[in-house]
Amino acid sequence: MTTRHRDHRRARPSAPARKSAPGSADAKRPKPTPPAPADAVAGRTPGGTLLISALEGSPAGMLIVDRSGRIALVNSRTEALFGYGRAELIGQPLEMLLQRRFREKHRERRAEFYDLPAARVMGEGRPVYALRKDGREFPVEIGLQIFETTEGRFALASVIDITRRSALEKKLANSERLADIGGMISVVAHEIRNPLGTIVMAAKAVGHKDLSPEEHQRVLSLLTLETDRLNRTLTDILQFAKPGEARMTPGDLNATVREVLDAVKADPSNAGRAEVREELAADLPEISFDADQIHQALWNVISNAFQALGDDGLIEVKTEVRDGAVVVHVRDDGHGIPQDQREKIFQPFFTTRAQGTGLGLPTSRRIVQAHGGDIRVESSPDRGSLFSIFLPIGGAAAVTGS
Repeated sequence: MTTRHRDHRRARPSAPARKSAPGSADAKRPKPTPPAPADAVAGRTPGGTLLISALEGSPAGMLIVDRSGRIALVNSRTEALFGYGRAELIGQPLEMLLQRRFREKHRERRAEFYDLPAARVMGEGRPVYALRKDGREFPVEIGLQIFETTEGRFALASVIDITRRSALEKKLANSERLADIGGMISVVAHEIRNPLGTIVMAAKAVGHKDLSPEEHQRVLSLLTLETDRLNRTLTDILQFAKPGEARMTPGDLNATVREVLDAVKADPSNAGRAEVREELAADLPEISFDADQIHQALWNVISNAFQALGDDGLIEVKTEVRDGAVVVHVRDDGHGIPQDQREKIFQPFFTTRAQGTGLGLPTSRRIVQAHGGDIRVESSPDRGSLFSIFLPIGGAAAVTGS
């Protein structure tokens, strides 16, 4: 064959692709399916096959979700947890696995999470409930982590069923509550029995006709004193047991501090016992708080400072802004709190005084924490104690103790 013929043959255009006639074998042959999302994620991720193998071996439910919130990959544990087959989950919005009351908030947080990625856990401190295919809900803890691919960010979610853990926590909480109730019964019995006994004896004495006017007046004073004591005990218990929902309104915390100081100093039991110095910041910002509850919390802390002094001493009350919070400092120069008692002082019914329920400081901490704040304590033997009440400014995040 000559070169000319070979070149001629090489230059011939190729025949157009043959179309399959309807009903032919070629027409019936299935078209290749696009890669599954899992394969796509694996292809975009370094070590993708290894990643899928690792997820399959995890004891937790594992899901990979794209930025739009659609599920790209699940492991077999996820199928077992939720009761769906893998094909029913791939491509669906993640929110289908959450109770309806959590879905809208989750969409908002998901968008924020992709914009500001950081490893985090959902379900710590507040319950999150997932939804099975059969409509049953169950408590979960969800870990989230962003990872990068050649086509953008994906989120890796680990889902742990905490049903058993929640049940154990409730059981433990019930046990602790029963222990608190036992402590309360003991304190109530002691604190009520004593004044009741005095009241009964005084009431019997009032009926004696041979009492002099002075003795009669002394018995009536005793009745009033013990009745007031009994009322204070019951008030402490009720305030601790049910402090009530905080009614938050904007206000001047300095004004509330002044009111409490005036009331505590006017209390006959505190009269002349201490020098009180005030240093209230003039530029303190307005914050939202329940004035009645914070009044009670401050009363307890400042009264505690008076009781720590003995017969005389110095109490300093200062306000300032620190770490995104308005802070009230109450310092006394009493004997201080021993190291082994510093955590106990916030435990219900713990008291080192002959009289008292041990509920003042626990009530104060409960009130302050309900406001998103915290109470911190510093103390040194023979140098006194410093109680600092932190209340967040505006929409600041909750203040946590260091």
